[in-house]
Amino acid sequence: MAQTPPPGPRLATGIARLVGARPEEVPALLLAFGYHLLILTSYFILRPIRDEMGVAGGVSNVPLLWTGTLLATLAAQPLYAALVRRLPRSRFIPYTYWFFIANLGLFYLALGATGAAGNVWIGRVFYVWSAVFSLFTTTVFWSLMVDLFGDGAGRRLFGVIAAGGSLGAILGSAVTAGLVESLGQRPLLLVSAGLLGLAVVCAHHLAATGGAGRGPSPEAGTADPAAGVEPAVVGGNLWAGVGHVLRSRYLTILACFLVFFTIGSSFLYIQQAAIVEAAITDRAARTAFFARVDLAVNVMAIVGQAWLTARLVRWLGVTWALAVVPLLSVAGFLALAVTPTLWTLVVVQATRRAANFAAARPVRELLYTAVSREDKYKAKGFIDTFVYRGAEPWRPGRGADGMIPPRPRPFPCHP
Repeated sequence: MAQTPPPGPRLATGIARLVGARPEEVPALLLAFGYHLLILTSYFILRPIRDEMGVAGGVSNVPLLWTGTLLATLAAQPLYAALVRRLPRSRFIPYTYWFFIANLGLFYLALGATGAAGNVWIGRVFYVWSAVFSLFTTTVFWSLMVDLFGDGAGRRLFGVIAAGGSLGAILGSAVTAGLVESLGQRPLLLVSAGLLGLAVVCAHHLAATGGAGRGPSPEAGTADPAAGVEPAVVGGNLWAGVGHVLRSRYLTILACFLVFFTIGSSFLYIQQAAIVEAAITDRAARTAFFARVDLAVNVMAIVGQAWLTARLVRWLGVTWALAVVPLLSVAGFLALAVTPTLWTLVVVQATRRAANFAAARPVRELLYTAVSREDKYKAKGFIDTFVYRGAEPWRPGRGADGMIPPRPRPFPCHP
C-alpha cells in the first residue's frame, strides 16, 4: 500500500501546482511573498498619512516637497551604496530596514512632543522621508530577489512574488482606513514599524534558504545554509552604480525604459484630470471614483501576477512581455484621442496600471538577474531610486480630492 505523503509536502505540492512553482521552491516563494506583503502593507499604512500631511502643509508647497524628495534621494543613494560596498547582505539589508524603523519611532515621538505649528513642519519632513522610504525598502527587496533567484525561477515566480506586494497595498490601505479615526495617525506609525520588523525576519530566513534556481556558487549570489557560507561583500566603488549605468548599454536602456514609462504616466494623469473634472463635479464623488479605480487595478493586478505573468513570459518571451505596457499605452492614448469619455479613461487607466503591475514590473526585475551582483544592488538601486524620482517632476501632484491642482513646475528647465 502506498504511503500518504505528510501534510507539509502535500501542502507544498498543492501550492506549487497552483502557482506553477516547483515543490522545493515553495519555502523560498512563501517567504518572498510574505516579505513583499509586509513591506508594502507597512508603506501603504503610511501613504494616506503622508498625503494628508502634504495637504495640511499647503498644496502650493507640494512642488517644493517633490524637489526635496529628489534631493533626499540623491543624498541617500551614496549612503546605501557605502553599506553595500562594506557589508554582506545579511547585515546591510537589516541595517537599511532598522534605520527606517528607528525613523518611524522618532516621528512618533516628535509628533507627540510638538504643537500644531510644529507638526506642520514635521509633516513636511515626513512627506519627503516617506517617499525615500518607499523607494529604498522596495529597491532593497527586489535587489535581494534578483540576487537569490535565478533567471528560470524568476520567470516562474516573480509574478507571484509581486502579487504579495499588491495584496499588501490593499491591506495597508484598509488598515489605515479602518483604524485612523479610532487610533489616530501616531499609533499607526508604530504598526507600520512593527510590520517592517517582521519583514526583516522574513528577509533573514529567505537569505538562509539560498533562494531558488541557482547553483552553490558564491559568485551567483547563493548561500549554502548547511555550510554557513554567505556570498562575500559586494565591494567595488562607491559611485559604481552611476558609472555602470552610464557605461553599460543594457543598464542605460533599462533606465530609459523607466523614465519613458514615468513620463507617459504623467501625460495620462493630465488627460485623466481634464476628463474627470468635466464628468464629475462633486469632490466626494471624484474621491470615490479614484478609490474604485484603485481597487479594480489592485484586484486585476493580483490575478494577473499570480496566474498570468509566468505564462506571458513563456508564451511571448521577455522582450514582448515587457512591451505589453508600451503597446497598451499607445492603444490607450489613441482611444482617448478618438473617444475622450470617462468610461474610456477607466478602461485605459485600469488596464495600463494593472498590466504594469502584472507584466512590466516583474519582467523588468527579471532583467536584473543577468547583471553582476554589484549592479544588482548599486546600479539597480540608482535606477529605481534617483532615476525614477528624477523623472517624476513631470508627474503632476493631486489635490485632496484626487484632482491635479494648478501649480508651478519645480524645474523650470523642463517643458
